[in-house]
Amino acid sequence: MNFPACDRLILNSNSWAEFTSQVDRLPNMTDRGDVFERLVQLHMQTDPIYLAQYKEVWHADQSKGELPASVRRHLNLPAGDEGIDLIALARNGEYTSIQAKYRTDSKSTLRMGGDGGIPMFTSMIFQPPVS
Repeated sequence: MNFPACDRLILNSNSWAEFTSQVDRLPNMTDRGDVFERLVQLHMQTDPIYLAQYKEVWHADQSKGELPASVRRHLNLPAGDEGIDLIALARNGEYTSIQAKYRTDSKSTLRMGGDGGIPMFTSMIFQPPVS
């Protein structure tokens, strides 16, 4: 989903219950994930706690066109979606990779491996960048 469509859905939500209700009606998990990733990004760009810590929060997906090419090269990020949703630049110059995971079942557990887990994300973030 593109940013304007995500932003409309977010702006039309007056509570977490309204947000999840709207997201759960989206036709596929990709759209649901896109909206949640955008919500996390906007939260990190506007919440005073995160504003004090981060100068920038970019969407890592190359198709979104936000992440500067120089940062992508510096971090040795792949062109495709490999599980890293956002990249944040801290005020001290360090980068943080972020995975935003929307779960339709709030009681479900996020697993490190297997179906629904995050092994690709963790394997990528511990790889040193190539100079």
